[in-house]
Amino acid sequence: MRLLEKMMKFLIIDDDIESCRLLEKRLERYGTCIFAEDGKTAYDQFLKAHQAQEPFDVIFLDIIMPEIDGHEVLVNIRGWEEDNLAPETGAKIVMVSAMKDTKNIFSSVREGCDNYMTKPIRKQGVIDVMQKLGYPEPLSVETPSLTEG
Repeated sequence: MRLLEKMMKFLIIDDDIESCRLLEKRLERYGTCIFAEDGKTAYDQFLKAHQAQEPFDVIFLDIIMPEIDGHEVLVNIRGWEEDNLAPETGAKIVMVSAMKDTKNIFSSVREGCDNYMTKPIRKQGVIDVMQKLGYPEPLSVETPSLTEG
């Protein structure tokens, strides 16, 4: 399994701040999290990150949100990437929702998400999704033990 080469950058899009904080806690060993509480703000942050040449590695996107829902945000992001980036270089997008129905899951996959995760957010669930996206669990920083030898 390969090691992470750099700290990652995440965009967490959810109107529920508790879900954002919980996901941030699960991702803190991987990198830095930025939050957006609605689809319009999220899409603006996505564009600003690209303008600054500091794109997000992974986007966690809730489906039900005010203003623009997760499906529309996903379509907008994938459309922008298709027009502006080389193939296969866009962000990984994980849809996050309490909805477990196949209609939302299939719609999300058709629209270009890379994975789908259901709430409640569990530590092992985040680790599993990250591994499926090709990112190993970061090693814990441990202090070496001093042994006589």
